Amino acid sequence: MELFDDEIEHQSTVQPKDEAMPTQEDPKTPEKDSNSDFDDDDFDFDELALASQTQTQRELSSANFKGRGTVVELWGSEHVIVEKADGEFFKIKTDPDWYLQVNDIVHGPPDFGSVIVAHSDNLISSTNVATAAKCPREAVLGDRFRDAEYGSRGSVRMLIGTILHEVFQELLTESIKGRIITVEKITNEFKKVAANFVEDIMLAGSDVDAVVKESECYFPMISSLLKGLCQTGFDTKLQFASTSNPNRTDHEDSKIKIEAVPDIEENLWEPRLGIKGKIDITAKIDAMNLGNGKRKKLVTPIELKSGRGDQLIQEHRIQTQLYGAVHAIRGNQQYQKTTGLVCYIKTGKVFSVPVKKIEIDTIMERRNVVAGYLRRPLKEEDEDYRPLPPLIPDGRRCEFCFKRSLCSFWSKVEGLTHEDAKTQEVFEKEQEHVSPELLKYVTKWTRLGLLEQKNINRKLRGKEIWNNKEDEKSMLKGLESHGPPVRSGNRWKTLFKLPFTKNWPFDLGQSVYFSHGERLAVASGWVTRLNPSKGLKSRGIVELSLNQCLPPQKDYQVNLGKGAGGGNFDTTLWLGNLMLYASPYGEKLQKILLNPPTFRKSVKQNFPETYDFARDTLKKALTGRLNVHQKKAIKLALEAKSYSLIQGFPGSGKTSVIIELIRILLALGKRVLITSHTHSAVDNILARLLPKMSKQQVRETIRIGADKKIDITLHHISEETRLANCKTNEDYQNVYEKARLVAGTCMGVSRHAVFTGGPVDYAIVDEAGQVSEPIVLGALVHSSKFILVGDPCQLPPLIHSRSAKQNGAQISLMERLSKSYPDSLRQLQIQYRFNNDITALANHLIYEGKMISGEKNGDQTLLSVHKEWKFSESQVWLNDAIDPSKTITFIDTSAKLGLENKIEGRGYTNPTEVDIVKYLVKRLNVMKVKKDCIGIIAPYRAQIELLREKLESEEGVEIDTVDKFQGRENKIIIISFVRSIPDLDVDKVNSELLESVNRINVACTRAQYKLIFVGCKKTIQKIDITNKLVSFLEKNKNITKLAPDEFPH
Repeated sequence: MELFDDEIEHQSTVQPKDEAMPTQEDPKTPEKDSNSDFDDDDFDFDELALASQTQTQRELSSANFKGRGTVVELWGSEHVIVEKADGEFFKIKTDPDWYLQVNDIVHGPPDFGSVIVAHSDNLISSTNVATAAKCPREAVLGDRFRDAEYGSRGSVRMLIGTILHEVFQELLTESIKGRIITVEKITNEFKKVAANFVEDIMLAGSDVDAVVKESECYFPMISSLLKGLCQTGFDTKLQFASTSNPNRTDHEDSKIKIEAVPDIEENLWEPRLGIKGKIDITAKIDAMNLGNGKRKKLVTPIELKSGRGDQLIQEHRIQTQLYGAVHAIRGNQQYQKTTGLVCYIKTGKVFSVPVKKIEIDTIMERRNVVAGYLRRPLKEEDEDYRPLPPLIPDGRRCEFCFKRSLCSFWSKVEGLTHEDAKTQEVFEKEQEHVSPELLKYVTKWTRLGLLEQKNINRKLRGKEIWNNKEDEKSMLKGLESHGPPVRSGNRWKTLFKLPFTKNWPFDLGQSVYFSHGERLAVASGWVTRLNPSKGLKSRGIVELSLNQCLPPQKDYQVNLGKGAGGGNFDTTLWLGNLMLYASPYGEKLQKILLNPPTFRKSVKQNFPETYDFARDTLKKALTGRLNVHQKKAIKLALEAKSYSLIQGFPGSGKTSVIIELIRILLALGKRVLITSHTHSAVDNILARLLPKMSKQQVRETIRIGADKKIDITLHHISEETRLANCKTNEDYQNVYEKARLVAGTCMGVSRHAVFTGGPVDYAIVDEAGQVSEPIVLGALVHSSKFILVGDPCQLPPLIHSRSAKQNGAQISLMERLSKSYPDSLRQLQIQYRFNNDITALANHLIYEGKMISGEKNGDQTLLSVHKEWKFSESQVWLNDAIDPSKTITFIDTSAKLGLENKIEGRGYTNPTEVDIVKYLVKRLNVMKVKKDCIGIIAPYRAQIELLREKLESEEGVEIDTVDKFQGRENKIIIISFVRSIPDLDVDKVNSELLESVNRINVACTRAQYKLIFVGCKKTIQKIDITNKLVSFLEKNKNITKLAPDEFPH
């Protein structure tokens, strides 16, 4: 059988189970609780210019290229020069479709192959490699848009396959022990396993009973297979690569019997082949040659397939051959003695798959094509979108393809016509809802998402487990099992004792990967609970949620927070949300966003049937303690036919508005989603809302997300609590249908089964100015109307790619809609946080005089709350800084220049400013200011780390970046600007963080009573926004100079 024989009939109507995706465990992967910080080194610089294509002058090795190397030069279109770590250079043949460029990583071919592994640091799933044999386009689409659906019929078939796999694997061990596996036992085991997939089954639009009924046809054959494979022996034809000619096959009629199962669902990350995957069963087999009676012992990968399998399907052959290749390359046995088995559990057919050199070469060529498209989805010259691999002519395959809707959409984008007329007709019908505006929108944001993914991958590259084996900071050895693993759904809760150490290596939610020898990431997961050690006399305990049940061993290597590269959860969801939005499921949201918003003339017109039920709640909200701006915002939101926007200035009470809106909407009988990009924002609203709700309303509230991410005071309404006793579809459905208020992060709710209980009437997004547009789509697609609440003048969405930012990725949906349709926006202009001095500063910087101080806080100073405060300082600068009657002071260090230190990859430090800040904290403490009343902000991570180190004894003082201070406040805020250049002759200082008016605005509006700046005035005047700040401070005489002899030591 030729490996890539196009005559082979395509029968892959059952999608292979998902391969290991180490960068995204599953939809329950914990979301980040806040945006990561970044600094001036986090730019998306273009990759190094391509090296000259003229003939190299380097001395080239005549040996065969083996091992790992780096591309250092391109040689024409079909060759590259590769350098190994030992300094040897090799000329390697490549293919233009692999898109290799300078600095890319490649690996030499295995002993049983001759094709190099391009982009070997990008691990491609074996399923996608197998798919690429017939359709590279399907493979690329499947990897790029992994999370593009909300339930489908295809998902039911995949779930059945997954459950059957687990049932077979679970009963295999029992069968090896000689127990008879009856159909009744299989049925009971299937129901037991299916109970762990109830939510997934619901999302796929089915129920457990229907899935059981659809799967019953497999049970008799599973019983027969287990008996044959594990007890009586199973007759089959084993195939091996010929020792005389590695491209030919030796056949042996054999009786095989499984003696032991060393591993089930073995996780594979193999950078030497550039692949990843999961082997269903790794078995030790006794094989007797029926011709000569000789026996041999084999270690064999076995793939279970739920399709018919009347003949060996090509994709399954490739996938199994890759797993055999991994066994061979790891030295389990020679490749000529290695064979894999494909077992079709519906028909009972078992096929042997040898590791053949010519086939491995063809497989690796296809793998390299997929890797090239995934590594470089954008053109190098202009970062424009690179077309996908071409359509294949096989219309029948396209008809049954699981990625057909994705393919037809991007065919429309690329202007392609399928040569099969029937398939083209299907494509056109599938995309008849897609308008030119939608095409333009999705392609724009897809490109921006790929730019962001490119930048993130660039930073992660080289930090994978196999590239950092000696990185002690991210590696831990000596963990010991602390009790047996406990199954929880599809995962295993596992306790470990840590070795004796002073340094506590784990954080809640942190990713962990277990390796054993050459077997990388045999299990992966995240930290769920911590019990830290108390120094060297005790051992800490850590609970992990893992995707595998680990056997008890002491020699695991644990890597912290490192993956296999190839994207991250944020950008995967970004791209998936775009395709969900572009699907028929997103049509309602498409109509909302592609048309101007409209409004009723009154609230009653919008709710004619339920208005009277909410009259009292509405009256209290619109005539109560809320100010006029808050009332106008609520009224417009309730009159909106599609959406409205509420801009909450700092300290303006936007949370109070959100709470009143939720109460009114619930009283109107509406189902509501409250979401944000952080768990803390969601929990803050719920903590204030629940006491104002009736007991019945609280019972009808569900907080989506893992308990470890949710405030402990809200665990009684968490999904873990609500679903604790659910066992059937009906149980889950009852919980979801009764949930009138759903709360969770934008990422957490985007694919959640709670919406199988029905979409929500309203989605309210808090901190909407901080959520990137594609991420918020995942929440809005489940709602009929939405209300965005936030402040585009504060922190924007966190985007790492410089190119993506320049092309608009940092513009949130709220900012875009507020500029396009200003009539849909109401501003909360009265702030209740700080006094008139800081209000004037904020108005000068960004709010253009629109911000108003509340009546009670306008004239407040620190003296208002510290009436007994007495001070007397000999130094003028210090006297000005801590004077409780003064609100704003800028301590100018310009008397000494060049105080900054650049820290590669971490920004800048300024030890002198750290000393000044430390001195200020001590003097404020002497004046009876509590340490927890002081917050310190700096723009760079390196400065934050230095501040924390030097102020370690000042427990209670809050030290963090601007990003982490968003949404928080303190009585006194000290801001360290850090930058202090040695040469003032330059016209401009480049600092992305200090050039951001939004970040400066956030930093300045965190203080309630006193705002102290520490910085080099002459340096920051060379930055536009901080120069604007200095001008205001000079005008208001808020600057005090530090003399050369007054610097703290």
